[in-house]
Amino acid sequence: MQWPCSLLAADCDVDFRLACEAYRGMPVAGHTPTPAPVAPSESALLVTLVAPSDRLIGGHAVQARTLRRELAGHGGADVHFVETDTQLPRGLRALLRVRFLRTAVRMLWFVPRLIRAMRRSHVTHVFSAAYWAFVLVAGTATALGRLLRRPVIINYHSGEADDHLRRSPRTIRWILTGARELVVPSRYLRDVFRNYGYRSIVVPNAVDGERFPYRVRRGPFLRFLCTRNLEPCYDIATAVKAFRIVADAEPRAVLTIVGSGSQAGELHHLVHDLDLKDQVRFVGAVPHDAIASFYADGDIYLNPAIVDNQPLSVLEAMASGLVVISTAAGGVGDLLSDGAAGYLVPCGSPDSIAAAATRVMHDGALFTRLTEAARSTLRAHEPRTVVDQWLGCYRRTASSMGSPVSGDGHGAVA
Repeated sequence: MQWPCSLLAADCDVDFRLACEAYRGMPVAGHTPTPAPVAPSESALLVTLVAPSDRLIGGHAVQARTLRRELAGHGGADVHFVETDTQLPRGLRALLRVRFLRTAVRMLWFVPRLIRAMRRSHVTHVFSAAYWAFVLVAGTATALGRLLRRPVIINYHSGEADDHLRRSPRTIRWILTGARELVVPSRYLRDVFRNYGYRSIVVPNAVDGERFPYRVRRGPFLRFLCTRNLEPCYDIATAVKAFRIVADAEPRAVLTIVGSGSQAGELHHLVHDLDLKDQVRFVGAVPHDAIASFYADGDIYLNPAIVDNQPLSVLEAMASGLVVISTAAGGVGDLLSDGAAGYLVPCGSPDSIAAAATRVMHDGALFTRLTEAARSTLRAHEPRTVVDQWLGCYRRTASSMGSPVSGDGHGAVA
């Protein structure tokens, strides 16, 4: 990949030139890599955290905010946050309407900020999705890590990992070779990467029990909730079709759908065609700060996704005391203890979702057993527990420039 150096003025800041040469794999004339900070002590660990800001609605932004807050309260690390959705100066924001140009312009603002932060840090922690987002964010960070001699941790979250690894083996190999650690939130992703020859460690997603308090409910349990985006990979249509079956059995049931996406119009038409417009409510996108009230008002959570990993929405539903009915996509089976802490159903099966729902709607003892089991599962996802694991990972990475996750062409499996 070649950085568009021709876009940069001859007298540009050295940070831009460093970015260009990092992508080319060439040294910068007259530049000596900044010496690494002194080895960290218990109170002096410096971490650059690269992730979306709170302006974006999504699991990465929420996890990054939780991690920053807990690290600040813990006192084990000083965090410099570099947002991937860089806020442009007001005069340039019109460029955000142009699909590819907005990415190029944002990178011109993002890369220098990342360089300055990495120079001051012992370790850089990068939240990463799949495909082009992986190349632009994780690829940039590892290229700069090579140039600046700073260790980088790639925190990969996408449930599309298997397809990504199959489609882009060379690009992924080059990027992961530059990372000192690959961290994933689920055993499912660990196994996917292992199948392709990469070692990784598991640090689960965190869910804040104070923001999503457990609430005891009384039956009948007729308030259904889905908070996934209205995109094909989440297959919300299957949840709507399942609810049609549920509503035939229990006319008092209602379904609330929180989220936005490319299939919004199609789903509204489906609700109309199934004569559910009086029982299904579309809320649209909701900021994460306001989402807890929807969980508090629900009883049964539907997750019909066909591609998934360790969804924060399912963790939040479990923490809030809802019974979760989910497909077994990705790592959800681990969250629901293979069915002991919720219902697991096949992908694309409205009948299976409806059958699980009708079993629990009027059975208070079953509802309580499932929600209490889910509550126990979440102990591993308490923010303090998760942050302690991250601090251990940071210290190991910062104190030792050990073997990268990919070393012999396909990587060393732990």
